[in-house]
Amino acid sequence: MIWFDTGLVNFAAGIQNDILGANDILDVWRGKMAEHIAAQEIIAANFSVRTKRNFWVREAKSSNAEVDFVFQYENLVLPLEVKSGKSGHLRSLHQFIEIAPHNLAIKTSSAPFAVEEAETPKGKPFRLLHVPFYLLSKLPFIINKYI
Repeated sequence: MIWFDTGLVNFAAGIQNDILGANDILDVWRGKMAEHIAAQEIIAANFSVRTKRNFWVREAKSSNAEVDFVFQYENLVLPLEVKSGKSGHLRSLHQFIEIAPHNLAIKTSSAPFAVEEAETPKGKPFRLLHVPFYLLSKLPFIINKYI
């Protein structure tokens, strides 16, 4: 469930004082707040109240995969992975890209904006947009520049 207001989530959880005193607010929720913030910014990127936040799941015997969000831009369905820490793997995003008919993916975190020419473990080249949380509401404009 994504609440309408991040401040209300913090208040309901009783952690507003922890957030105000934290060096990195993502440490307070250990990544849970990162997905919430990303969802709020995705909502802000679209003007329709009917827009839903979607995600992708693959269940297989050998390995399961889940991409935090998928973002529809025109006729493309783009994977959007949320990372709250400095490290993290993109296995699920790579699996999504392997079967996608395009070569564009998005990773969001508190890191600065960057564009990376990447490759999946199976060798499919793709472009990975590193988009900071605060720019997610501008995602359609950013995607348009890099498709």
